[in-house]
Amino acid sequence: MSKQTLTFVSHTHWDREWYQPFEEFRVRLVRLVDNLLHILDTDPGYQYFMLDGQTIALDDYLAIRPENRAKIEAYVRSGRIQIGPWYILPDEFLVSGESTIRNLLVGAQMCSEFGKRMDVGNIPDPFGHISQLPQILRGFDIDSVVFTRGVSGVQNEFIWQAPDGSDILVIHQQHGYGNASQMPRDDAMFIKRTQQIIESLTPTATTPHLLAMNGSDHVEPMRELSKLLAAADAALPDVEVKHGTLPQFIEAVRSELRAENTELETRRGEMRDSAKSPLLPGVLSTRMWIKQRNAACETLLTRWTEPVTAIAEITGAPLGLQESSAPLVKQAWRYLLQNHPHDSICGCSVDQVHKEMDVRFDWVEQIGEMVTTAGLSGLAAIVDTAGDQDGPAIVVFNPTTRPRSDVVSAKVPVPDNGSHFVLVTDQGESIRPQIAERSREVMWEVVVPTAKFAPMSDGVPHEINGAGLQEFSLEVDGTVLNLDILLARGQPPNVGNIKRGQAEVASTLEDGEIEQVHLLIHYGYSAQCTFVAPDVPGLGYRTYWVQPVDESTDQTGTSESTSIENEFFHIRMGEDGTFTLTDKTTGTLYPGLNRFVDVGDRGDEYNYCPVEQDLVVSAPADEPRVSLTECGPTRQTLEASMTYHVPASLGESRAERSAERIDLPIVTRISLSPGVRRVDISTTVKNNAADHRLRVHFPAPVNVDTFDVEGHFDVITRPLDVPTDTAEWVEQPAGTHPQCGWAQVSDGKIGLMVANRGLPEVEALRTDQGTELALTLLRSVGWLSRADMSVRRGHAGPGLPTPEAQCIGTYTVDYALIPHGGAWLDAADQAQAFNAPLRAVSTPAHTGTLSSKGSFVEIGPENLIVTAIKEAEDGDGLIVRFWNMSEAACEATVRFWQKPTGVSLCTLGERVLEPLEIDAAGSVTVPARGREIVTLVAGF
Repeated sequence: MSKQTLTFVSHTHWDREWYQPFEEFRVRLVRLVDNLLHILDTDPGYQYFMLDGQTIALDDYLAIRPENRAKIEAYVRSGRIQIGPWYILPDEFLVSGESTIRNLLVGAQMCSEFGKRMDVGNIPDPFGHISQLPQILRGFDIDSVVFTRGVSGVQNEFIWQAPDGSDILVIHQQHGYGNASQMPRDDAMFIKRTQQIIESLTPTATTPHLLAMNGSDHVEPMRELSKLLAAADAALPDVEVKHGTLPQFIEAVRSELRAENTELETRRGEMRDSAKSPLLPGVLSTRMWIKQRNAACETLLTRWTEPVTAIAEITGAPLGLQESSAPLVKQAWRYLLQNHPHDSICGCSVDQVHKEMDVRFDWVEQIGEMVTTAGLSGLAAIVDTAGDQDGPAIVVFNPTTRPRSDVVSAKVPVPDNGSHFVLVTDQGESIRPQIAERSREVMWEVVVPTAKFAPMSDGVPHEINGAGLQEFSLEVDGTVLNLDILLARGQPPNVGNIKRGQAEVASTLEDGEIEQVHLLIHYGYSAQCTFVAPDVPGLGYRTYWVQPVDESTDQTGTSESTSIENEFFHIRMGEDGTFTLTDKTTGTLYPGLNRFVDVGDRGDEYNYCPVEQDLVVSAPADEPRVSLTECGPTRQTLEASMTYHVPASLGESRAERSAERIDLPIVTRISLSPGVRRVDISTTVKNNAADHRLRVHFPAPVNVDTFDVEGHFDVITRPLDVPTDTAEWVEQPAGTHPQCGWAQVSDGKIGLMVANRGLPEVEALRTDQGTELALTLLRSVGWLSRADMSVRRGHAGPGLPTPEAQCIGTYTVDYALIPHGGAWLDAADQAQAFNAPLRAVSTPAHTGTLSSKGSFVEIGPENLIVTAIKEAEDGDGLIVRFWNMSEAACEATVRFWQKPTGVSLCTLGERVLEPLEIDAAGSVTVPARGREIVTLVAGF
């Protein structure tokens, strides 16, 4: 073998916000980079520095020091500063797979702007690693990864294989990403410490090449390093001590492996081993509101904003913008990604950090909702809603892959306050809506592109070409205007607006033609209603028409009934606050569902820790108040109000809960709808207590050893039991596990799936009757870190108080039950549907270029799930991404709503691989390995 080498990689691990808020850390970052540039300018022997594998630090620094951009670009191009491949270093389990891809896309774009990307998946500190990370990195032309946590009992180098077979080289940081941090500045002491590093790494090395990570959290570069390295290299003749980079080190390892024909061990699946490094699993439920808001924002952007705007621009649907909406969408993504660093999304920072996150979530929703609403309205404007029915129409959009019948809310225009109506399909079927309220207000703002006015003799617009809207005048509160008015969305009509609008239109009419007109159409009365929209095409839409009827159709009732049912399920509330569900398809009874269990928690933001002398509260103090609050054609809802008496906090010794009891009010609403094979549940908790964990339990009559959860482009099978021989572990294994949209237990004949919206922590428990899923709703703690816990050795961060992590206040959580016949694939579509509700847009009857119903993208077979439809990063084409949920390979068929000019297979990084043949029907076929993520780019 070659001479032993020790490569010092100088770096800083930069937590953008953590025990200090962002702006305080930015002051430190500016100082760090200023000093780094000075060292690089003045010491040619200090050759390299890595900015932690993320690029956001450049944005943060250059916002203060823009004059240094050219200098940084020069050092990046020369290789002295390494940046990327990430935008931020995320927690992999608490963000979606698509968020991870967007993270790398933004990182790649920034690296391109600065001149060079470090093609190594450096992700040192996140708390474990998802199973598909090798495939994701490979999709960005990255074939190696460097990390610390999540694995034990391996060499310094091993191969990691994803579920689809993709593999990458892992450089495992056996002793952390700071094993050469805070090195002595004295030559002799530096040499001694260097020898210790060599001795610690050699026993687990597969090659002579060893890695010394010279840096750690917020550590600045060592000015003396080049001199000290020269001294160590001279003092240790058997070892080459040098300054280097991760890519250089990895290439040296690969060369040695090839030369020696060495075969490395292969590991597969997730990296969630806490024997050597803590995984800090309590972050899955710390400050649960963060997880809920993040999931909602991810759903908004991936299910609505991206696909709607991309398709609208291809079809020519009006969006109200002169230029592309893509920059707005990208800005929303950047705000969301800035909430994804592991200390941020995990909720394990000081309170001020999470207050600032709340504002970023607001910004994401503000952009996403505005752009999505404009896009849906624009698409509805080009859907042919003339049909055979008179009156206005409702276009219902489905963002999920499969066709579905589901509940949707809509604001429906009605002729007057006393009218009753039904919704009619293109097949003439009537749907009874469930009315929530009626109001008098502006109903629609329609954007008409390239419209020409043909004024009547009285000045009222008579015909508007370009949107197919014929022969109508504009009315605002009963007043017919002689000119169109331009109003901002949601702005109530008043004299000032009308005068301003008239002036604006008058000025444009002088040219005889205007490029865009906002038509404010007022129908006088509207009804906010819900209805079950049947058979809405997957990734598409369907139109329903509003038709007046003589008899009332919207009566809903309430009563003291304790049971509800639809064609699939019967539900009866019990006196203990739980309910029994009967699955009419399988005949299976599921008793004791939706039981709330409260326990003490003496942990911190990183780890749940049980209380030694705990008081478990698993039943309400009194019999719940149960009522049937909805009983209409769309939905039946049982509401149970109950109060748990729980200890107010921990006791003084922290070994028991306090003797003081406090009320924990819980209101849970269980709903069934016709045609929907799912039980939707919304629970509101008024949390008045500290130092506790609240979960909801769902027993199933199955005896199993494993359960399944949706992962990131994967389905993970987890054991119910945790390892027991763990006395030497630095952190005890937790029974709780991460999940994405659902978890399920099944014996192959019957099964129960629990879907959730932004509730990522679940546990499966053995019971005398079978198996029980426990979904965490709330975890209240008061410390960033503590060192007095049985579940973890020592601190995981500074021992700072975090009173807002107690989450005192009112919280609403949403989850759903999906009993099934034993195969989770049969229930997964309902979980997808629960996580992305339908949306509806009201529009006048008009002709259009799109048919009254259709799919924008159709894909088969049914084990394929679309996760992204978006504009290509270079603006040239439509990206469609899907993954194969099955472990078996298949042939995927993809068809678009119109025949594309070309379709190519590409990488996750959107590098084109090969063109695909388009058949006469406009479809393409492409093979998909089991659990493979496939990305296509289509031109139109």
